Amino acid sequence: MTIKPAGSKLNRHAPYILGLVEANKDITLHEIADKLLSERGERTCPSTVWNFLSKHWLTHKKKTAHASEQERPDVLARRSAWPKKLSGLDPERLIFIDETGTNTRMARLRGWAAWPRRCCSTDR
Repeated sequence: MTIKPAGSKLNRHAPYILGLVEANKDITLHEIADKLLSERGERTCPSTVWNFLSKHWLTHKKKTAHASEQERPDVLARRSAWPKKLSGLDPERLIFIDETGTNTRMARLRGWAAWPRRCCSTDR
């Protein structure tokens, strides 16, 4: 008699978990585990969630910053016209603002994406 290995206990919650990730690409493993407990009554640890997501070809990647507005035709036209506008500026009258002290720690830098695609911060 052969014993079939047990599947993940999260398989029955697959549509729910994958829906969470689709709705919020930068959701953390702990947040998924907390939602499973509070909304589904399923107690699990983050490593089990990681294994489940890995088996569904979801990998944790660094997000690429890309504003969705960049694809709009009016914005594309203004961006292509920008170099012409710069040619008429007097460099002696420019003021530069140093933003090296800007704090970006509150922005999440990583999110979930199906392999091999990139995780874009506008995929929410």
